[in-house]
Amino acid sequence: KIAKNKWKYRDDNRKWSPFNYFSIFVSHISHFALTIPFT
Repeated sequence: KIAKNKWKYRDDNRKWSPFNYFSIFVSHISHFALTIPFT
C-alpha cells in the first residue's frame, strides 16, 4: 500500500523500537490471517 512511507518510517522506527516491533507484530498477524484460514 504505502511502500515509500514504509522506507521513510524505517529510519524513524529505529528511534522508537517498541513501535517498530508493534508494527512488525501487526504485520505478521495480518499475514497469518490471510494465509491461514480460520476454521
